[in-house]
Amino acid sequence: MIRVEDLSVSYGNVPVLENCHLTMAAGEHAALSGPSGCGKTTLLRCIAGLQLPDRGKVKVSGRIGYVFQEPRLFPWLTAEENLALVLPEPSGVGRQRAKERLSAAERQRAEAGLSAAERWLAEAGLAGAGKKYPSELSGGMKQRLSICRALASGADILLMDEPIKELDADTARKMREWIRRICAGKTLLIATHNPEDLAMADTIYDYGNRTFIPRSSGSARDSCAHM
Repeated sequence: MIRVEDLSVSYGNVPVLENCHLTMAAGEHAALSGPSGCGKTTLLRCIAGLQLPDRGKVKVSGRIGYVFQEPRLFPWLTAEENLALVLPEPSGVGRQRAKERLSAAERQRAEAGLSAAERWLAEAGLAGAGKKYPSELSGGMKQRLSICRALASGADILLMDEPIKELDADTARKMREWIRRICAGKTLLIATHNPEDLAMADTIYDYGNRTFIPRSSGSARDSCAHM
């Protein structure tokens, strides 16, 4: 569940959001739609607790997973190891790359984590990339890994900031379908200015007058079908 009440944010003397309200039930999928620079990222950051608003309240129930506009991967870890950091127990015990420091039992569970990571990578179309470091991956591959890490974390709430923008059309279509399937039953909020991304949402909030207003007619996917 997400509830935003009377939220306002300014940068210096420039107001970005004013008296913003947003309510999402558990399991709901929604999208923030608007041009670049309108405050979509700011609202996501406030919901995630990464930024304090000037005024207003944010209430969140559940663990949050976040996909940033740019992949924020640990460059000294492989793709598999980046995923192993967030995988739930027991497979997520492999949190130290220096496996020699782990006990035999911990090492075994760490290897299980890497096996689970391989399965997630295959789902994201990254089979065979597990041993590669972020510097060896293309921009689109790094973005898919970032999405994969958030989904694999077991979070109840997924906040995604322009998650598809680095991907080609065919890969983007597959990732949208995958995100929607994996997020079934989870709360999903996406910030985007791409009309095609709105197909992942049940509810669309359009930017206007320094706030986000829910569309009043038709379902989100019906609206997207005519764009």
